Amino acid sequence: AEDVNILWLDICGGVLAVSDDDGVLTVVDAEEEKLWEKKSKGSTGWMARSTPDAIFHGYDSGTTAYRASDGKLLWHQK
Repeated sequence: AEDVNILWLDICGGVLAVSDDDGVLTVVDAEEEKLWEKKSKGSTGWMARSTPDAIFHGYDSGTTAYRASDGKLLWHQK
């Protein structure tokens, strides 16, 4: 397995959101299956927050909200 430097974890309803220092947001279910993964527009991720409907990813060039179920982009703010 490759080395990943995790900077933030959040869990909601059995779904884990992980933000790493490469600006990647990974979303995993309770059975450890990857649901989806997104690379931010920035170079460094730092925050992941989860609600039943959305997962928010903060990184060096803004914050993006994704639909929790499938990772569809909801909005981005610089």
